[in-house]
Amino acid sequence: MGGGGSIQGMITSLKNNRKLLRKKRLFRPEKTFLRIKKEYIKSAEGELNLKNATGRQLRDIRVKVLKRRKKMNSSG
Repeated sequence: MGGGGSIQGMITSLKNNRKLLRKKRLFRPEKTFLRIKKEYIKSAEGELNLKNATGRQLRDIRVKVLKRRKKMNSSG
């Protein structure tokens, strides 16, 4: 087989170029949670106010989620 690495380079280049092309989709992509929330608040004529958690709160949430996940995995 001739070509060696040049064929693999061509295949890689084609794959990368295909990824750069505009996507032609039949259906629109699904809406994300934040987009739906923004649309809801906009229709209610309000403002979108996202709260920020402190580092301590994030750590507490993470510990709680990990405990719950561990409990679910061990029982189920």
